[in-house]
Amino acid sequence: MSEVRIKALAAVFPKGVDVDLNQLRKLILGDARIFAQASRVPDNNKLRKQIAELEEAGRTKDAQWAAALLDVLYPENRASLQPRWARRHPKIPFPTSSSLESEQADTICESLADVCRDGGQYVDGHLRQAGKRSREWRTTLHAPHADRNIKKVTAEEDLVRNLALTWLQITGDRPPDTVHKDLSVPFAKFVQHVFELVGATGSVFRRINEHGEKRRLSSFVEAVLWRWQNPSAEWSAVPKGLGDWKLLKNRFDKWPERENCEILFGEMQQAGRSGVAIQGAIIDVITHANSERSSLKKKAQRGGKGGRGSR
Repeated sequence: MSEVRIKALAAVFPKGVDVDLNQLRKLILGDARIFAQASRVPDNNKLRKQIAELEEAGRTKDAQWAAALLDVLYPENRASLQPRWARRHPKIPFPTSSSLESEQADTICESLADVCRDGGQYVDGHLRQAGKRSREWRTTLHAPHADRNIKKVTAEEDLVRNLALTWLQITGDRPPDTVHKDLSVPFAKFVQHVFELVGATGSVFRRINEHGEKRRLSSFVEAVLWRWQNPSAEWSAVPKGLGDWKLLKNRFDKWPERENCEILFGEMQQAGRSGVAIQGAIIDVITHANSERSSLKKKAQRGGKGGRGSR
């Protein structure tokens, strides 16, 4: 990373902060390397699409297309298909692009299509003019389920989290949990500079605020677990590092999933689960409940079934 870029990043920090340029360069390069590695990991939709293409190439006996797909097959898909191939063809190694240049190319293509499938079922097709629906065969792929709400931003979320740690190491202060859309605060400018540097295209405003909400949620659950583990203690005794006890208590009093999570806490504690596992499980419950409420709210606003606009 050039001296000019490092100095430009250092200039974003608040006045009075003595920025060690070598330390900053080392930390930013580490954060950028982690982001680059995470960005290359394929999501479920990409994995499924590749399996679908390989199944089609095999089914249509397009050896050239199948060979090209095998050359770029994701490691995750290869690890999933190889055991299935070995069970069906124990004496034949998993195909490569070169094996599809042989006279057995059509047979290999058919076998490839077979290991990409888990069967299938007949489903209702298009409505005909006569008023009847056709029946269509739909293949069930041996692949991850498609995700409509795919998280393309995971790498960017991790990048913001790592940049928050970098900011803490350089300044000695935790960055803000929320920022305004104008990105006027120094931490937001710092994140924006790094996003541009590594080629991240997401909204800096949204990523920082999402990171802040997750950190607040984690602190809230940690405070709740502390209270449940110390039932005789007052909220004012909650460790200060978890936040303002009055805000935590107010959130707890209005918490919709309070009873369910308290039961979950008791069951997991009785089962000897670790505090980290319990905290993660409760965060999952809250996140799922928040997602459900958000979906219902959007549905009502669109006038969906059960919404005010459906009348």
